[in-house]
Amino acid sequence: MSGLETAIRNALARSERDDAHVRARIYQSARQALDAGLKKQEITDPGVIDRQRRGLEDKIREIEIEERQRIKLAEADRATRAAEEVRLDAPVMDGPVEQLDEPSLGGQTRDALRPTSEDEGAFDGLAAMRAEPASDRLAPQPPAEPPQKASRFGRKTKAPKSVSADDTPSSAGSAPKVPGEKRRRQRRGLLSRLFIYTTFFAFLALGGWWAYSGGLFLTPEQRDTSVPNPPPAVQEEDFTGAAGQAFNPQQGFSDDWLEVYAASSKTPVTPGAEASAEVVAMADGPALRITSRSPGSGGDVAIPVPVEVLREMAGKTSTIALTLQAVGNAAVQLAVRCDFTSLGTCSRHRVMAMQERADTLFRVTFDRTLAPTQAGRIYVNSDILGGSQPILLYSVRVLPGQ
Repeated sequence: MSGLETAIRNALARSERDDAHVRARIYQSARQALDAGLKKQEITDPGVIDRQRRGLEDKIREIEIEERQRIKLAEADRATRAAEEVRLDAPVMDGPVEQLDEPSLGGQTRDALRPTSEDEGAFDGLAAMRAEPASDRLAPQPPAEPPQKASRFGRKTKAPKSVSADDTPSSAGSAPKVPGEKRRRQRRGLLSRLFIYTTFFAFLALGGWWAYSGGLFLTPEQRDTSVPNPPPAVQEEDFTGAAGQAFNPQQGFSDDWLEVYAASSKTPVTPGAEASAEVVAMADGPALRITSRSPGSGGDVAIPVPVEVLREMAGKTSTIALTLQAVGNAAVQLAVRCDFTSLGTCSRHRVMAMQERADTLFRVTFDRTLAPTQAGRIYVNSDILGGSQPILLYSVRVLPGQ
């Protein structure tokens, strides 16, 4: 099943995986590939086919849950970044609006910057210039004394004591317009802040509504709308897969494993009347080539198990590991059973030999604690479907008590 999972994940990585229709097509292709593989391997057992399909559906459901969580997290991250950009682009208001027009005094007091009588005269001249018609302002004027430095925030300039004939009544009332200008600027600043705050909170509300409607706050059980599956149960002839969990595939077998058979050790094996066994040289080392021509006991090949190993297995649950490989280009289904004399026998297990060399594990339990005095046997039938397809057996190991 790991091969189909890898194929599904690779297909998702190369496609528009955010689209649910694209993912559905990829899952359907995986189902069709599984049915084609089972048909090619000539597997017709309904129990095996049903278990393979249920295993694929569980893996598809697991991948779909991961994809939905990834999409929702990505969308939530984009919404958060958009809200942060709006907040960072907003202008910073450090004080009241009426203080924005107040310049720095440069360390001087307001009384020192208030206009003198000469400055008031200069302001009167400027007021008269603003009141003149446009044609008069364009006419050349005699040079005037540069005005002294004065603050806009000093006392109001008094109206001149003598108004020239060219002055109009509007010139005397032009100076008191500053407070109105401040009020207008204050209103504009208040409206700007209200607009910024309204936009920011609107984005926050939109993001919260999206997260709630999208089910971001739901638990994984609430988001899973599929039909609840019953808890998995292990049966006697379940297919255990190409790799087990009782050892680390990266590091191999530890020293706790007891080697029962190795093709390089030249341990004698006993083939049945309708089976053959011979040691052949392979690229990975020597291997025992087993060919069964009958699914019955006549096609079994017996592998001896030493008495010392049986004594370690007495009264315990132990793990048996077979290192197998199919000879042809298709996987081969085989059967394994055992007879351990006084300890008893184990039920028949169906396993698969793949095209690559792999380790297959299954567990056996013996409640009897009587120490065996004779060697036991493990029987391997290379093809229980009657196709006479050979397999390669590299080694047999036992992990007592685990």
